[in-house]
Amino acid sequence: MKNFSYKHFFILIYLLLVSSFSFSQVNKDYSLFVIDKITKATVPFATAQLKNNNLRGFVADIHGKILINREQYPNIFKDTIIFKSLGYFEKKTVLKKSKNNKYVIKLNPTNYKLKEIIVLPPDNIALKVIKKVISNKKINSPAAIDEFSCTVYNKTIVNIEPNREYISDSLLQKIEKKQEKHNLFIAEKISEKKYKYGVQENEALISYRISGFKNPNLDDISTQIIQPFHFYHPLIRLYENNYINPISRAGIANYYYHMKDTLLIDEDSLYVIEYVPRSVNKSLLKGVLYISAESYAIVDVTAKPAIEDLVVFNIEQKYHKVSNHYLPQQLNYGLVFKKYPNKKLGIRFNSYSQVYNYDFSKERLNNKVEEINKIPIDSIRFSKLTKKEMATYQWMDSIGEAKNFDGKLNFFKKISEYKIPFKIADFDISETSFNQQEHTRIGIGVYTNEKVFRHVIIGGYGAYGFRDKKIKYGSRIQVNLPNKKTKLIISYKKDLLETGVISGQYHKINILQDLVKDSLNEMERYNLSVQKDFKHISVTSGLRKEKVKDNFFDFNTSNFTEVFLSARINFNSTKQKFFDYDNATYKYPVFFINYFKGIKWINGDYNYDRLNITIDYGLFIERLGRENFHLSISKIFAKTNIPYYKLISGYGALINDMPIYVKNNFQTIFPYEFIQSESVVLHFRHHFIKPVFYSKISEPIFSLTQSVGYGKLSAPFNYSFKTFKKGYFETGVIINNIVKVNYVNFAYIGMGAGVFYHYGAYADNDFNKNLVYKLSLSVLF
Repeated sequence: MKNFSYKHFFILIYLLLVSSFSFSQVNKDYSLFVIDKITKATVPFATAQLKNNNLRGFVADIHGKILINREQYPNIFKDTIIFKSLGYFEKKTVLKKSKNNKYVIKLNPTNYKLKEIIVLPPDNIALKVIKKVISNKKINSPAAIDEFSCTVYNKTIVNIEPNREYISDSLLQKIEKKQEKHNLFIAEKISEKKYKYGVQENEALISYRISGFKNPNLDDISTQIIQPFHFYHPLIRLYENNYINPISRAGIANYYYHMKDTLLIDEDSLYVIEYVPRSVNKSLLKGVLYISAESYAIVDVTAKPAIEDLVVFNIEQKYHKVSNHYLPQQLNYGLVFKKYPNKKLGIRFNSYSQVYNYDFSKERLNNKVEEINKIPIDSIRFSKLTKKEMATYQWMDSIGEAKNFDGKLNFFKKISEYKIPFKIADFDISETSFNQQEHTRIGIGVYTNEKVFRHVIIGGYGAYGFRDKKIKYGSRIQVNLPNKKTKLIISYKKDLLETGVISGQYHKINILQDLVKDSLNEMERYNLSVQKDFKHISVTSGLRKEKVKDNFFDFNTSNFTEVFLSARINFNSTKQKFFDYDNATYKYPVFFINYFKGIKWINGDYNYDRLNITIDYGLFIERLGRENFHLSISKIFAKTNIPYYKLISGYGALINDMPIYVKNNFQTIFPYEFIQSESVVLHFRHHFIKPVFYSKISEPIFSLTQSVGYGKLSAPFNYSFKTFKKGYFETGVIINNIVKVNYVNFAYIGMGAGVFYHYGAYADNDFNKNLVYKLSLSVLF
């Protein structure tokens, strides 16, 4: 496996360390295991029917296992059993008696593809069932339950995925022989989770084990879930892509439904419905739904993208009845990077989850992971590890110790924070950037890491702007109190202060916004702050002293003393996803609050109050698409005139020599063209889910934007700046991903274009002068 790079392996482990689980139980009944005859892989949700017993049916679980009660079916050996599964030939067999009552059923996959001809009967029974499922969502969906808790056991197994197209038979045999002995990686996790209206809001870790690692960071264990907790959301997010759910009103317009079978299971019947896309589209899925005829609830579901690209994945979900609700019991997924890290050898993730111990009481879980008594996972694991899995732990633990896997994982975690660890120091590269005033800014910070002090960070940074030819620098002492989720920070910096921005610790700014910064004043600042994290709220408060030199008007130097409070309020989840792109949707809005009070104390020159409240919200509207709202409300309270750079800018992103779309900004306004003392700004974006067409080099998809701003410059501010008093209006159309470029077989970089038009009181009489053309950038998976 010389072609396999552990560097790429660690990158994926850090991004995708999501645990799952497989479950088995001791059962003396007949155990039938349905597998693929060629690959030996299990066939989830395969069906079995007894020919002579009124076609009594059974459905395999997520691991291809069927249990048949011996007492209920004593004459099973005299009956013919018919096995079926989508993508396999039907198989009829009669079981022979065996000592252990275990049987392996091998299904032969169809080795050819039929040209798809959709013939729908005038009265499509499958479509009627789907409409019933949709109308019963409010009853059957886990999101309909006020709140509940459950235990989740997860197991993730990682293996090398050889690409037969690019490797020799001898290398393929060598890899397969190696992987017969052990996997590349295995991880387990048991946690208690609390859901409210179907959204996870709390997680308490009980136990974990990760091959190759002795003390991994607990935050790395509780990362994003690849698949949703249930299959009732109108928009299904798998990995980092959004798909239209076949169980939705939008799905009816985008899928064909076929009744494949009807099974009699115990006291209920089960509809087996295949769904396929009506068109070739990357936003659609294909798979099979197993629906209860009694309650029209989802019992089982399989799904995979209709178009498979760089990343191939599939999900399987099994539900069972708990207190009159069909709730998730098993949640599995497979994820394959076919040509990453290289064309010869990819990486496959297989994760298995078992959900149990549902509790509908109002008792809340303990969210303080550090206070939970960790139990060795070996003592509470539901099923024994296989010999191959035990060998994986032994093999990976020995390699992990020799190659310092814990250190490597910590390395990639810090890289994601723009830090490069080296021995006793972390080098911060976030000070390097590009803006209109400095042009290229080269900077680096050096801070002590955990090898020096476990809970204390000491260091500083230096930077140089090649256009203004000035040196900037700063220093910081940070004391971390992890048990109390608190940080104490003392800092000093001599740097630049941007005009018109009220931003604090949690102010959310797009990275591209740095490119348009222009009005930057010289600033010297002393800062003392305390940062505290609560369940859904993060708060930073403190005191800072500033001395600012005006670079653009009277060049006077002013002194400011400010008491400040910044907060981020997010009721959606206790954790954010590693990726947080523009396609995010939320159950609740996310709030950012920044308040600064200027006081005439410690040599402060002004009394004032500066307040900004920002609200981000994203939602999916069936049949319409994804909507994103960004509302910003700002106001300055003062009795005397204060320097202009402490006011509010117009959030402009127009730069003639850099026409790049910057979200949540006005594309037709220069960065500081409008300055005001109070403003209300709304940026709205509508994203169509379905691309116009799909190809390997292009995937154009439309977005519409609308931006509106109102504001004014009230007394006592005696400036003559332009304001939004008469209202500023801007409309835009963007075609994203006109061209997409493969990035190391891991993702695509999408490039598109947009046109924006501003109208109203501030529009030019010449229509063409109101138009602005821009490029758009995106990342696709």
